[in-house]
Amino acid sequence: MKRTVLTAGLCALLLPFGAAATVTWSGEKIIEEPVNLSRTVLKVLPGAKIVFRGKGTLTLSGGKLIADKAELAAEEKIIGAFRMVLSNVEVRLTECRFSGMTAEKPKKYVEGAFFLTKCAGAVTGCTFTGCSALALEHNDGMTVEKNLFLRCSTGIFLFHSRENRLIGNEFVRAAENGIALNNASLNVIGDNRFTDCAQGLKLSWSGTKENRITGNSFFGGKTGIHLRECGKANFFQGNLFEKLSGAAVHSFSKPIDKDNVFINNVVFGCRSAFTLPVLPEAATVTIRNNAVCQTAAGIVGGGKAVVAENNLFWKVGKPAVPAKGVSAELKNSLTADPKFKDPENGDYRPGDGSPLLKGGVDGNNIGLFQ
Repeated sequence: MKRTVLTAGLCALLLPFGAAATVTWSGEKIIEEPVNLSRTVLKVLPGAKIVFRGKGTLTLSGGKLIADKAELAAEEKIIGAFRMVLSNVEVRLTECRFSGMTAEKPKKYVEGAFFLTKCAGAVTGCTFTGCSALALEHNDGMTVEKNLFLRCSTGIFLFHSRENRLIGNEFVRAAENGIALNNASLNVIGDNRFTDCAQGLKLSWSGTKENRITGNSFFGGKTGIHLRECGKANFFQGNLFEKLSGAAVHSFSKPIDKDNVFINNVVFGCRSAFTLPVLPEAATVTIRNNAVCQTAAGIVGGGKAVVAENNLFWKVGKPAVPAKGVSAELKNSLTADPKFKDPENGDYRPGDGSPLLKGGVDGNNIGLFQ
């Protein structure tokens, strides 16, 4: 494989206004100094290997980044900077492998080794091993789909970003979060799988609102979903939480905003299902048609702000547990064997004769109905 070392003299490509250029990388390239490209179509060909060393970074402003079946790696952590910065770029990353791309304190409030701002496009079928987060800031409408994040500190970080689609990704042993949202809204987070993560999904601050979190699975690890003063009208439906050492859903000590809805989720073998602070009545957290099984506690805290109705509790130590003397009021709860189809093999859909069938509000099913 041909090796090229990008030196300081080759690191900038600045074009006249309105001009465009295509740069193609193949073989092995060593990046030891900052590489800055402007209004450039950068193509990284299949089989190429890009290695970052020392202060080596890649910044692309405008243009496109197209990489297919390439490998990008770093030999050491970078301090106070991102390894890759893409701004106003159309991104097409397909089946690429990233490893060792770690960064420490690259920017206040934003974590990660890859920083994308105001970009469009898709990251699909890639593998990230031992990396810092893929960070999207002020990014609208990107798709991040069917990627594997293995032993990353955080897999994906959304900051002031909206209408992105995070679909069918897998997160294994995330030290902090599989996915973190900070003032991010109207995003779709669906059919992702979280295994042995410290926290699967974290939603922070009032601007994190109107997100749809559906069909995700959380296995092992500590916490499934962590809410830290998150905003209003987030919708959580059809998620599975299995054998977490902590809570399936845990809220930080300060209140979350109103109209957050948890419907048709299944919690099995966790310490607790919902652990909430004492909420003001205006918060209106709805917990409806969920199946909670083999947990020490069902709903911890919450108070009158929680609308908990038509949930099934089976082999639960205490369905409602007070926090600071206040507990949620449970309405129309069921206490019966849910008769899942095949829980030993992860199938938590209602089986024949299950009380989950038509046991919910308005005759709807409880738990995972798909």
